[in-house]
Amino acid sequence: MVAFAVGGIPEWLLDGVNGYLAPGNPPTAAGLAEAIVHVLRDPETHARLCRGATEVAARFSIKKHMDALLGIFWETIERSTSPRNENALRQRHRILGNELSLVKSDDIFR
Repeated sequence: MVAFAVGGIPEWLLDGVNGYLAPGNPPTAAGLAEAIVHVLRDPETHARLCRGATEVAARFSIKKHMDALLGIFWETIERSTSPRNENALRQRHRILGNELSLVKSDDIFR
C-alpha cells in the first residue's frame, strides 16, 4: 500500500509497517510514483508491507463499519423527538441487517 499522508490515512497506514507514505507537501504524482518504485524495488520490503497490510485489513469488516454507523444513527434518533424518524430508521436497520448477512467480509478483500 502506498498513499499520501493526508486526512485519516496516517491513522491506519504505518509507514514501513503496513505501507509506505508517499513524500510530498503538497502531494504530487511524482511523489506517489517515487513511493511505488521504492516499495517495488526491494522484494523483502514489498513482502513485509504486504504482510502488514493483510494484518491491518483483518481488523476491518463491513459489519463492524456498519455497526458503528448504525450506532451513530441510533444516538441521533434518541435525541430526536419524532417517532416517525425512529420507525423509519428501524425499518432501514432491518433491511440493512438482512443485506449485510448476505455479505462476507472475506469476499470484499479478495
